[in-house]
Amino acid sequence: MTTLTLNLPDERFLELEEKSAQLNITPEEFALRGITELLSLPDEKFQEIMEEVLEEYGELYQRLAA
Repeated sequence: MTTLTLNLPDERFLELEEKSAQLNITPEEFALRGITELLSLPDEKFQEIMEEVLEEYGELYQRLAA
């Protein structure tokens, strides 16, 4: 595992502490979950291609699913 150090303005760190306390997790766990979620998002190009394919073959997929 790799350790990552972040420099946050005091104001943002206070927000991080408050939000993580509301969820009963540590600020580190809150940050890790946020980073993990962002990394799991598909990139824009993939999203565009997926939408084009669904638009072009949507009817076929619906018929196959029935």
